[in-house]
Amino acid sequence: MGKDDHVLVRRLAACETMGSVTTVCTDMAGLLKLNQMKVTEFWLGTNNRVDAAGSRIPGVVKGLLCQGLAGLIDATGSPMEKALLSWAVTVLGMDVDIFRRSFKVLRVEDLKGNKKCRGVLIKDTAGVVLAHWKGAADMILANCSAYVGADGATHEFGIHNRSNLDKVIKDMAMANLCSIAFAFKQVHNNDWSKSDKELTLLSIVGLKHPCRPEAKDAIEACRKAGVAVRMVTGDNSITAQSLAVECGIIWRNDDTHSFIEGHVFRAMLPEQQLAIVDRIRVMAPSLPMDKMLLVQRLKQKGHVVAVAGDGIRDGPAHTEADVRLSMRTDFAEVSSDIVILNNSFNTVVTATRWGRYIYNNMQRFIQFQLTANVAALVINFVSVVSSGNMPLTTVQLLWVNLIIDIMGALAIALDTPSKALMRRAHPSARQSLSSAMPCGATLAAQAVFQVAVVLVLPVPRPRRLRYKSGDQRHHDLQRLCAMPAVQ
Repeated sequence: MGKDDHVLVRRLAACETMGSVTTVCTDMAGLLKLNQMKVTEFWLGTNNRVDAAGSRIPGVVKGLLCQGLAGLIDATGSPMEKALLSWAVTVLGMDVDIFRRSFKVLRVEDLKGNKKCRGVLIKDTAGVVLAHWKGAADMILANCSAYVGADGATHEFGIHNRSNLDKVIKDMAMANLCSIAFAFKQVHNNDWSKSDKELTLLSIVGLKHPCRPEAKDAIEACRKAGVAVRMVTGDNSITAQSLAVECGIIWRNDDTHSFIEGHVFRAMLPEQQLAIVDRIRVMAPSLPMDKMLLVQRLKQKGHVVAVAGDGIRDGPAHTEADVRLSMRTDFAEVSSDIVILNNSFNTVVTATRWGRYIYNNMQRFIQFQLTANVAALVINFVSVVSSGNMPLTTVQLLWVNLIIDIMGALAIALDTPSKALMRRAHPSARQSLSSAMPCGATLAAQAVFQVAVVLVLPVPRPRRLRYKSGDQRHHDLQRLCAMPAVQ
């Protein structure tokens, strides 16, 4: 593999195994999604979808949003935080430095230890203490008792209002959008203990985390090659299914067993898991142990499994995988066999093609060696039995072996992987290399051809070029006949 293939092999044996892989288990992040996000939807109140360009956002909402964003978001953070900050600067006109100088941060903490929601307690220049919260929309909404409407006024939540927002969040997930809610609360006496209750909802923002443009074609190439791609993620089920459809992992009309939740699969009996594991394409939400269990069941069904991951949560599944793929993170690189340097699923296809190329070369070289050696053995055996003489001396046999080794090495060195390797299914690594060889008939035909030429067919020569003995003729003919077998 060259440097342009973006593959770093840390364990050489994994190259050959990669060619026999029948299924790839991957997360949503890294290989399937771009490492960037963009704000595409903005909801104010309970049923008011506002242009994300911010033309109709009330001033009071803009001020509170900018205050919360300035206190909660770091420009060097995740793609989500970068997208929110960029949107606030370009759409809301936020000046980060001015807002950060307008208040003092008293405390920053996650919501009950949940990293999906984060809060900050600030004190502005007027002495007012506010708690700002940002996080997963469904979690923030559960702690809100009021909301700011399109008129900028605060309203109490009703049952109908909540159901409207629940539908908004669900629709965002189905559209492969990440929904983030912003809420605030005025706090008295700096009492942080009650700052996460009875919040006032400011807005819900929808961020698009697009599928990598090359992912769909790469997954289709895997399908044609007989390699199934399975998404196993900790994200919510609706978002996972939406991205899987966008990437081409599943279709909207697929049977019910193509998608399963981690806890459902975990609760099944081993026999039930084995019965449906071949049809599973998406598992979400799932725990690291669910991913490991899926890999175990796939291997029990005879699959050769590659697991792609970039974090600690992929560790258990990596320990069970036949090939461990990783992106460029310190933990993942240490525990991996092959490192994907450009975080592209296309590179997984490239690694598979190279693996099949190596596997095929091993088969071809074995075929080449067997053909030449079987022919030499038969020629010597027949000659000794029929005439009592050895047509090929020891030195000549060594010379033949030297020639065929050089020819085999040259054929392999000058060849390159063909795209045709990815247009058919590949023998499983669970089979022995010889049993998977599709070349028994070719081997026999080549051996018979060589024996017939050397033992039967005469080779007319001018008198001055004739051999003094038949042994030299046998040697040269056998060497020439062996050359086509390299192909």
